[in-house]
Amino acid sequence: MRNSYSLTFKRQVIQRVLETRDANKVARENGINTFMIYRWLKEYRKGKYQEFSI
Repeated sequence: MRNSYSLTFKRQVIQRVLETRDANKVARENGINTFMIYRWLKEYRKGKYQEFSI
């Protein structure tokens, strides 16, 4: 079964990894796979999770 994570959750995880620079620790804290975090970071750096202001 595939998990679905909210945009808010992804942003929180990304922010935590950027602060701590420890994706393994953040993955353990949140019960998710480290490779998922690396994927989200890659997408974040490409602008996928940026907030838009009107």
